[in-house]
Amino acid sequence: LINVLQMGENINSWHQSLKGDEEVVLLDVLTNEQLTKIGEWLESLRKNDQTLFSVGSSGIEMALGSYWNKTAALQTRHSWPQPEKITPLLVVSGSCSPVTTAQIEYAKANGFEQILVDAKNVTQRTIEILKQGKNLIVHTGNRQTEPIPSEITGKALGSIAREAIINTGLKRVIVAGGDTSSHAATEMEIDALEMIAPMVSGAPLCKVHSANKSIHGIEINLKGGQVGGKEYFL
Repeated sequence: LINVLQMGENINSWHQSLKGDEEVVLLDVLTNEQLTKIGEWLESLRKNDQTLFSVGSSGIEMALGSYWNKTAALQTRHSWPQPEKITPLLVVSGSCSPVTTAQIEYAKANGFEQILVDAKNVTQRTIEILKQGKNLIVHTGNRQTEPIPSEITGKALGSIAREAIINTGLKRVIVAGGDTSSHAATEMEIDALEMIAPMVSGAPLCKVHSANKSIHGIEINLKGGQVGGKEYFL
């Protein structure tokens, strides 16, 4: 256990305490400067261009990106094309966050249709509404008293989104819920994402790469439940 306050200016001042045979190293930080040091340390572990396996939030990308920017290994991009408006838009949400709840209520008040996942024939109703050109939110409702595992929710929503894309030619999808997103993306047969434009921190608009030709090339935004203002879906 290393106190985060001991992570001084010199990266060696803290990681020298590691023995080098650890199976797992858990890191947390307080400042952006410490995050850059983490990025430097992660880069130092990668030998001969071999893959270094790591697990974590977007903090890993932030740490490495910060260090690569510092060393000019990356060419920072400051301008991005403004995404055009696309209708219909499909939002699938497994988030329990009150932030997402407010976003759903605001979107409903501004013309979005909604379907609760526990309703019958959800996939077919989703396709029918999208074919009418209407923006739609498919969500799990208020699950505060009876939470559903994110794997089950994500797979269900991902399956609905995949079938909607295949059957309607849908161009853009939003998935709300951080844990939901990973399972939904797998179910949607997404292989990789390519950033198109920044939206909010940690949730860019991306182009999908997939072996499934119907899925390949669509635009997707994967956002955490706490991300964005009430008008986000609009």
